[in-house]
Amino acid sequence: MLKIGLIDRYFDNWHTNYYPGYLRDAIKEAGMDADLCYVYAMEDAPGGMTSTEWNETYGHAELLDSYEAIIEKSDALMFMCADDVFPHEALARKALMSGKRLYCDKTFAPDTAAARRMFRLAKDFGTQVFTCSAQRWCPDLSAYMESAKAAGKQAQFCATTGPGEIRNYSVHQLEMIERVMGIGAVDCMAFPVNGSKTVVYRYADGRRVTMVQSPNAVFSMVVSDDFADWNSPNKPTNRAIQVGDFYNPFMHEMLKFFAGGELPVKPEDTMELIAMQEAARNAIDHPETWCPLPDHRI
Repeated sequence: MLKIGLIDRYFDNWHTNYYPGYLRDAIKEAGMDADLCYVYAMEDAPGGMTSTEWNETYGHAELLDSYEAIIEKSDALMFMCADDVFPHEALARKALMSGKRLYCDKTFAPDTAAARRMFRLAKDFGTQVFTCSAQRWCPDLSAYMESAKAAGKQAQFCATTGPGEIRNYSVHQLEMIERVMGIGAVDCMAFPVNGSKTVVYRYADGRRVTMVQSPNAVFSMVVSDDFADWNSPNKPTNRAIQVGDFYNPFMHEMLKFFAGGELPVKPEDTMELIAMQEAARNAIDHPETWCPLPDHRI
């Protein structure tokens, strides 16, 4: 049996409440001999369930009492702490040094410097690690990617909307953007208005991306994969992407990786989107000014 362990700073948060069930559903669908066998939290949730109460309600696994124990017993690891990016580097350090296949929940790191240190640490200890937002795997986006590949096309422009704030929650939009566009963004310009933020990214080859973040916006995406003139008979192909139903395919991607498959997301891709996020924060502080992406080589 593939024994999976789940680690968090504390349980009783949205991701750790729902991911065990989502993971077990995917295991059953895939017919895998695997389970979430072990869970470990560094402390009880402030103002929430104790770790024991959470495990009885959501985890249904063996609750371990140390970081070292869950690393030793598990074949693969999930490191969570999804709601606060700043302690990720310190809290994930032992998992990154474990030598086990590791999923590290979003947002991987607060900036490119921290992400670089984390990837380098994992490499030094032979730990294969990936990180992503579940939105990256929405079925309609996957269908678009397959059709574009079959037609030999690459996205030339995309636009997304979403809720939350740039520092953390923008990762959901940036995951979709990076999957569609690939790497190559060079700079961005921001237009913040009344709590909403529009960020335009430029790519070295002339492509463009627009990302709009507003407190109550819904997730949406549109992609264009042709630079043809709208007035010509060969108009651009535009497609609205339905952003939803992404948790189940995401769990299947994670399980394939845990079972010995390739990394679902390459470190270079993650470094690019973290650099895009970092540049966006800078651009918001300097509106209507082109701000370069920081060096994001590992």
